[in-house]
Amino acid sequence: MLGDTASPRIDMAQLPPEAVALITGLHQKVQAQAREIAWRDAKLEKINFELARLKRWKFGAKTEAMTAQQRTLFHDALAEDEASLQAQLAALQRGLPEAPKTPKAPPRKPRRQALPEHLERVEHRHEPQDTTCQNPECGWPMHRVGE
Repeated sequence: MLGDTASPRIDMAQLPPEAVALITGLHQKVQAQAREIAWRDAKLEKINFELARLKRWKFGAKTEAMTAQQRTLFHDALAEDEASLQAQLAALQRGLPEAPKTPKAPPRKPRRQALPEHLERVEHRHEPQDTTCQNPECGWPMHRVGE
């Protein structure tokens, strides 16, 4: 771990209480960061494992053929590896401190008021001159998005 270096040990009883509190807080922070780094490393290892598996499936030799027995052994080993990685991630996730949940901000109200109901509403649509597709290969008529 990071805190296990060969530095000289300090007698905490000789230090003032503020320094002891500061050292203790920093030590706890280092331990929490080390747990978080270990969790992220396990997560990266899981993602790299999945990526390697997908690359093997996509770019693997097409001439290699597995028998049914080999395929079941492969799937069993794959399931065991994935289960052990999931267990490692779950154990590391339990060690992380819980982050406080921030409440969601209420939706903002518009700054302007709505127009009065008695005002006439006029809708203007600007149509193109040509409604056929510009792509010469297509030639289909265009339509409005959402209709």
